[in-house]
Amino acid sequence: KISVIPLALGQAGGISRFAIADTSSGASQGLLEGTPGKGRSTRLPVVSLDECVSVFRLPSPHSIKIDVDGAEIALLKGASKTLRGKELQAILLEADDRNAPSALLLLTDAGFFLESKVRMDKHTVNYFLKRA
Repeated sequence: KISVIPLALGQAGGISRFAIADTSSGASQGLLEGTPGKGRSTRLPVVSLDECVSVFRLPSPHSIKIDVDGAEIALLKGASKTLRGKELQAILLEADDRNAPSALLLLTDAGFFLESKVRMDKHTVNYFLKRA
């Protein structure tokens, strides 16, 4: 079952500006509080993943796909309880070369191991992690 909730996930609750520099199909370089985009901009509520699971009474996830274009560390820091939950067995993380080492350290500290990785382009890699 998939639950869609229109908000941004981060380290802690608040409101943030989300800018989309390029609105063409396939472009996904949205930024929270980052460099303003030339395209659309909006303000979004931000909550941590742990808050989201609790407030919306969501079941603990079995698997998570993380594709947040540079916000990986903030998302993971706001998900410590969810990441340590035994129900969570697998994570697919898309990260660029700058954020991947810190993100992978947070995930291994939460009890995951890297099963495989696939380079998607010059700067981006998909990492598949499983519970140790």
